[in-house]
Amino acid sequence: MTAAEPARLPAGAEADRAPAPSLRVEAEALLAAAIAAVLGGVVGLIIGLLGVGVRLWGDASIAGWAAAGAGLAAAVSSALGYWRARTTDGQEWRRRIASWRYVVSTASVVIAHGALAMIGTVALFAVLSRAFINVELTAFWTTVLAATATGLSGWLSYLSASRVTSSVSRRCSSPSSGSGRWQP
Repeated sequence: MTAAEPARLPAGAEADRAPAPSLRVEAEALLAAAIAAVLGGVVGLIIGLLGVGVRLWGDASIAGWAAAGAGLAAAVSSALGYWRARTTDGQEWRRRIASWRYVVSTASVVIAHGALAMIGTVALFAVLSRAFINVELTAFWTTVLAATATGLSGWLSYLSASRVTSSVSRRCSSPSSGSGRWQP
């Protein structure tokens, strides 16, 4: 291998990696992010105008509202991304999973993405509150912060859920499994 040649993964490692998101998946993720950001921004504007969330952290803060919005945006976006991935090329194994298992898989993906979005948002606001001690937010900043938190959560969760892979995919597509169905 020379300096001009890119490093290559072993043959088995390439099969384990999730494919890069297609243009369709990326466009759908951006649409989910835009919808989440607009809805989060509206909630942030209302909170700012009412004067409820004028602090970054603590009682009467935007952090709780933004975390709830980010968790909801992540849950909805990950459910849609996981469900839409069934129709993507190379994801035929998802259609061969029993219905009850697919429901359980979807629920676990939704719970995981929603919880991670909430934890990440709370952590971000905790750090911001340490950087901007005793800052009072205007309606503009509550709108911007809520829209950013929900939009990013929606975008990242959609992309993540649409690329979820499983060892089930290898078992279903394995020639040794015979029927193409998952074998425990």
